[in-house]
Amino acid sequence: MIDGPAHSRGSHHFPKCPIIPKVLRTLDTIANVARMTVVLVESRVSRFALFFTGSKHAGENLAEVLRQRTHEPPTTIQMCDALSRNTPKGVETLIANCLAHGRRQVVELVDHFPEECRYVLEALGGVYHNDAVARERALSPEERQHFHLTRLARPDAA
Repeated sequence: MIDGPAHSRGSHHFPKCPIIPKVLRTLDTIANVARMTVVLVESRVSRFALFFTGSKHAGENLAEVLRQRTHEPPTTIQMCDALSRNTPKGVETLIANCLAHGRRQVVELVDHFPEECRYVLEALGGVYHNDAVARERALSPEERQHFHLTRLARPDAA
């Protein structure tokens, strides 16, 4: 989910998804929007993007979409930053907060808490390394998750 003032959209890190370039081209054609939310939807049968403009925040827009579902699908995985405005009220999602945003906030605190931040940044470095190895090995999402969990339990595992 992409949300925010139109002028800030260039700083986001997007997951690898074939429709992202099309979404970004569309965003470039929309000017002078006070607030914009883009919901990227991917299922086993289709991929599409929903665009919302106006005064509502991402959580409000996503809640409207999720309330319109006519059947009980699997839990929606919502990837966003940790702003409370991104969490839809009255519907359940599995929140996957953006690790890049979290890391950036830790980096901003390094001067105040150098040892604590170093610990967190080194741990995140291990996660990024493990993910690179998993991608190199072309693991399926399930294998990749298992690989991460195994490495988390035993950091020295190969």
